[in-house]
Amino acid sequence: MNKKCPACKTSDGVREFLYGMPSEEPDPNKYVLGGCIISDDMPDYRCLNCATDFYKNNQIYSNRFVSDGTGILFQCRECKVWFPALDSHECEDADDVGSVISESGNSKKFRISHEALSILENTEEWRECLGFTIGFTGESVYGPEGSLGVFWQRSWDTESEIREDLMQNMGGGIPPWVIDKLIEIILRLSENEDKNTTKADPWANY
Repeated sequence: MNKKCPACKTSDGVREFLYGMPSEEPDPNKYVLGGCIISDDMPDYRCLNCATDFYKNNQIYSNRFVSDGTGILFQCRECKVWFPALDSHECEDADDVGSVISESGNSKKFRISHEALSILENTEEWRECLGFTIGFTGESVYGPEGSLGVFWQRSWDTESEIREDLMQNMGGGIPPWVIDKLIEIILRLSENEDKNTTKADPWANY
């Protein structure tokens, strides 16, 4: 893309926002996902080099929050805390940034894993969503480099916490029954780890 960022004056990091749920995985060298909620003031471009969002007329998008690229989470430029797009935010102390520790002081229990995503792709819920799954994989959605990869870095204490996060902003376009199945898989894998058991068939019971 030849469009230049009005802030850092570079063009190699400029990507055009795609809003809604694209029918196929967009080219990451051209586009960045902007989420499903659309308003008249949404920016047209994002510069990956300096995290500046701007419009076609080069006016910089005036917001102290930075989107994660999905429209589900935003980061405050001041305190660097990530928070759900639909929540209000007040700056927190810098020492609290990035904490994923439960009240008990232990690392939170539930996480998305490569195994969970592999199992998800083999479920009836995933296979039945042909309009959604064509061109997409579990990894391209929830993996470390996926369109909703921000959740890869997160962990949760309870099922309700997982559901609250993954269902934010209409699930980022992911069908709710697919999200329900992923949550079920995450819970079962954690239960198996707690019992120190290994399943002979990783797809069994899914």
